Parts: sequence; C-alpha cells; structure tokens
Amino acid sequence: MIPYKGGWRREKTAPMHIRGAFKAIRRTAFEEIGGFQSVLGWDGIDQTRLLFNGWKFGILNIPVKHFRPTGAASVSKDRFIALGESRYFCGYDLLHTGLAALKLVKRSRNFRIIHWTLQGYLRAVRKKQKRYLSMDEIRFLRKIQYRRILSEKSVLKRYSYSDPM
Repeated sequence: MIPYKGGWRREKTAPMHIRGAFKAIRRTAFEEIGGFQSVLGWDGIDQTRLLFNGWKFGILNIPVKHFRPTGAASVSKDRFIALGESRYFCGYDLLHTGLAALKLVKRSRNFRIIHWTLQGYLRAVRKKQKRYLSMDEIRFLRKIQYRRILSEKSVLKRYSYSDPM
C-alpha cells in the first residue's frame, strides 16, 4: 500500500516479483543461492537463482504500508542509466530492457527514459561489467521473461504456489 490522494492504494507490481524489502526466504534456500548480492537489482538476482534451483515462491496478501513508492527517490537521467546497467548485470537482454523502459515511459510520458536506460545497458556492455548470474541462469531467466510476455498466468502456475493464508 502506498500513499494516494490522502489515503492508501495497492502499489502495482509484477505478479512474479517479490519486493526485496518484504521478502522472507528459507535458510536452506538462502544458503543454496549464496545469499543476497549488494547491488541494484539484487532481489531479481536472488529470485532467478531460487527459481533456477527449483524453489517456488508465494505471495501473501497482507497489506503493508510503504511510505515511498518504488522508484520515487529519483526520476533522473542518472537513475535510469543505473537501471540500464543493472539490467545488464542481472542478465536481461537488450530487447527486454527496451521493452521495460517503454513501459516506464507509458507511466511517465518521458521518452528520454528509453534513451537513458539503453545508454546504461550499452555502457555496461562496453565496460564488460561482471554479471551476477551464470550463463545457464541467464538463459533460464530470459526464457521466463519471454514466456511472461506471452502468458504470465502459465509462468505463475509453474513457479508459484497458492497463498497459504
């Protein structure tokens, strides 16, 4: 839940993604993936590793008040360049990064976001930045990403379990 017009509303998030600040993980799973990475995008890295290793996720429908909506800290060129770089080292490909940037433009109406995000991604490519996932994990991630574009429900069915509450 985020502040909205003097009240609260549910923050829109991808149904496959669990926000890092609200994540709980089994100790054995945490140890299996080598813990959390201290980088932008860490919550996507650990989720990819968990799914790759056969773990499933569940989302509890519990309202949590979040006083700063995700991404509200900065709407700047530097933020989107950093986002593009993080998408590279998290294993995303250039096309998916562009599509994600286009989705952000749809919300903000700022077309420079696409340029900045792709600029960051390509800068990471040129610098040959370290990737945090293995090539097998990256192939797995990309397969899931494109399956989600075609049918989010089928991917959710495969990798999640029902809310136990």
